[in-house]
Amino acid sequence: MPPERGLGIRVMNGFQRRADIDGLRALAILSVMAFHFNAAWLPGGFAGVDVFFVISAYLITRIITSAINDGTFTFTGFYARRVKRIFPAAFLVFLVSVLAASQLNSMLLPAAKFVLLSLFNHFTSDYFTQDTQQNFFLHYWSLSIEEQFYFIWPALLVAGSWVAGRWLAPAQRKRALMVGCMMIGVLCFALGEYWVRDAGQQAGVYFFSIPRFGEMALGAFIALAPTSKVQARSRLEVLSLLGGLLLACSFLWLAEQPYPGLHALAPCLGTLLLIRYGRTTDGELSTIAQVLAWRPLVGIGLISYSLYLWHWPVLAIARFVEGDNDLSMGMMACLLVLIVALSVLTYLGVERPLIRSRLGFKAAFTGFAGLSMGSFALIVAMTGLEALNLPPIMGERYANLTVNGQNIHMTEGWVAPCWEVNDLNPSKAAVDERCHIGAHSSEQVLMVGDSHGAALGGFIDTLAKAEGFSVTAYEVGGCQVAEWGMAKRVPAIVLTDERRAKCAAMLDFIEQNHARYKAIFVVNAFNLFAGAYDVLKKVDGVPVDLNEERLHRFAAKTPLYFFHDAPVLDRSMQHSPLLSRLGLRLGAAPVEHGAQGNLQVKAMVARIANAHWVDLAAAYQVLQDSSFLHDGLPAYADTNHLSGRGALALAGVFQAQGGCLLCTSGKAGKDGMALSGASR
Repeated sequence: MPPERGLGIRVMNGFQRRADIDGLRALAILSVMAFHFNAAWLPGGFAGVDVFFVISAYLITRIITSAINDGTFTFTGFYARRVKRIFPAAFLVFLVSVLAASQLNSMLLPAAKFVLLSLFNHFTSDYFTQDTQQNFFLHYWSLSIEEQFYFIWPALLVAGSWVAGRWLAPAQRKRALMVGCMMIGVLCFALGEYWVRDAGQQAGVYFFSIPRFGEMALGAFIALAPTSKVQARSRLEVLSLLGGLLLACSFLWLAEQPYPGLHALAPCLGTLLLIRYGRTTDGELSTIAQVLAWRPLVGIGLISYSLYLWHWPVLAIARFVEGDNDLSMGMMACLLVLIVALSVLTYLGVERPLIRSRLGFKAAFTGFAGLSMGSFALIVAMTGLEALNLPPIMGERYANLTVNGQNIHMTEGWVAPCWEVNDLNPSKAAVDERCHIGAHSSEQVLMVGDSHGAALGGFIDTLAKAEGFSVTAYEVGGCQVAEWGMAKRVPAIVLTDERRAKCAAMLDFIEQNHARYKAIFVVNAFNLFAGAYDVLKKVDGVPVDLNEERLHRFAAKTPLYFFHDAPVLDRSMQHSPLLSRLGLRLGAAPVEHGAQGNLQVKAMVARIANAHWVDLAAAYQVLQDSSFLHDGLPAYADTNHLSGRGALALAGVFQAQGGCLLCTSGKAGKDGMALSGASR
């Protein structure tokens, strides 16, 4: 998030505003926006956020230490300025985003509460995957980190200054604070590097606070460094040029590296060099600083905070409505005009008046509290209190919560009576009456899987009733039978201890009881086997290992049926009240990478005797031909789970094509293959 723009105004701290730093802000926001419009334009443009972090820490540290030296620092004064500077514009964009989410994609609303708590970065998944590009609130992760820094840093500086003043000579005090900043920076960067090298942490580490605090520690370090006039013009030019080259290289090439970690040092050091050696103490500017001080760049820097706030939700909403993350050039040009217009209006109408206002701490805090409670009340009014207990990413609690007819999570209409039932222990209970779907029959089939199995429950229930067999269905989110454990590539927030225990119990039940059933149906999210899609490199992840040996053993006693997984779509299919009122029905199309998991599992099935592949490709194709709309309503609940309506529609299509699951007639279709849909 772009840091304080008014930090250098004379009434606050006595030092002049630097036009070259405003230009540096412009460079940062332009790089971020270029990356968000199209990552191919500037692959490392996301590093502009690191530039903002360094600038913010530099200016905030100068303000606080200057006020401490003058004896004028107060926490109330500091936080009054922070509240006036950050929150009014942020709340304006937040409320617009909440209203848009309520009408377009209410699955985002439970996440909004973490924005209010300044904790959004701790509940956010992989920054570089495609599904994040339609999250209206994603950009608040950096604002959350800024706010966390503001909560901690003033107290640390005051405490450090007090200790240094009590125990050290005047000449040593600032040096001690610099050493402290350097120690914090080294520790934070080391932890960041460790986390980005840990495969289990790579997706989320981009949003972690600690690695970003290391970047801010560098900004604080340079703010505390003694100021001295650079005598040699050549030295000024060389060091500022080096800073510019580091930034340019970062924007062009950082996309190929794990991030942040040590690779974040490049944009941070580049920013430090430009700040430190952009001008001398008597105001002489380097050539690069003169370019950065160009008035158009300074103007962009002045509105950079509003540009940051507005550009992301405008792009995310457009991508959601268009159903395509790759927007046309014409569309992007129109959106850019809209973003700039909104940003200028916000700067002139909200930011600047409040920065110049004389509101004290009490008034500023009262306004902040009122906005927070008002926003909270708005979300409650839209979602109900129960929704606030839900995590921002798919978690354990799937409730049939609706907002204007939208199902916030996805279980409405699912036929999954034993979906993560808390008191169910399949390892000890041979049969639980709650878990039966299909016909009342002595012919028993066991169905196991994850949330994709629960989503397909209506399909299997319909076919089982038609064919006269009973199904005992157990599903646990993230539990992959083919991997024999929790899915290796599921989002980290799904991997809870409770889920792990339930998954282990389900797998134990399969181990102990598989021979008792006529067949075992395996319905899992096989799209996960393709790995997280890398939006920068346009490639799939490395395939995971499948536990074929165990599956061979099961299949020797009981036939295994692996079900074709639902295609992954390019947009969420959640019902939109606003678009419905406008008479718009937005369909979707499958993304290519989502099919790779089906191909991997199908190849495995071909290697296992008595294992079968339930091919639903033709049935899904019928849904695809209507853009995954059935009778004008969405057949999906999101991007990869069938809705209850969609599962029933798929069953109808499958039956109309002559398909069945446990056929005994042996009839053949026109192509000579069995009509069961199950094939080797």
